[in-house]
Amino acid sequence: MKRAVQWMVSESGAKPDIFAAPEGLKVYRRVAKDHGIFIV
Repeated sequence: MKRAVQWMVSESGAKPDIFAAPEGLKVYRRVAKDHGIFIV
């Protein structure tokens, strides 16, 4: 199961947050094939 999870995370391109958002602020990331955006 652990290998399956590692593979899924690797294939998804998921990465840890670069920085923590301040209290009360929500940040969402949306990704398409050719670009990604952040919604604040």
